Amino acid sequence: MMAAGGELPGINQGVMSGPLASSHANSFRIPIQPGELFAVDLGGVVNRYHANVCRSYTYGEPSEKTMRMCEHSKGGVQLLCQIAKDGHAVAEAARTLRNYYREVGIWDYRQWVGGYELGIAFPPDWVGEWLFNVDGESDQGVFEAGMVTNFESVFVDFNPLSPGIGVNIDTIVYGQEGAQALSRVDMMPIVVG
Repeated sequence: MMAAGGELPGINQGVMSGPLASSHANSFRIPIQPGELFAVDLGGVVNRYHANVCRSYTYGEPSEKTMRMCEHSKGGVQLLCQIAKDGHAVAEAARTLRNYYREVGIWDYRQWVGGYELGIAFPPDWVGEWLFNVDGESDQGVFEAGMVTNFESVFVDFNPLSPGIGVNIDTIVYGQEGAQALSRVDMMPIVVG
């Protein structure tokens, strides 16, 4: 990204691995092991404007649980893009998304599901003034045409006998008729090793 003209992001970039993971913690040198699940969270920056993308990775073939969690996490991003448009109440979208995640059976594995304004940002953060949380019941306003947020559809099962991961974070641009995720990176697990 730097070679293509990108700048340093407003928040530390990283790899989430292990049960105490944070995508914005400092990097460390512990090797990722075969069978490990992890996520890579990156921000592209031009003129201090940010675009955020995070995807699930597996070291080796993903389990059926990971495939299912990724499919349903992806479905949440796609659902948001269908329903969120200019003037649509955020609280209504949050209810629709909560119901979807409950129906597909991954709601109890949520880490955080929601989004926040992206735009001009300087270290140490890129979170704008406006955010919405799918857990929230309060009035969170309406989506507006031209608004740019990230959306985090983050689900992880830390059960050591049957772990699973479904992490999809993308930059969303809202319009009159709906919204669009900017990344073209597939939302299913990326296999390495």
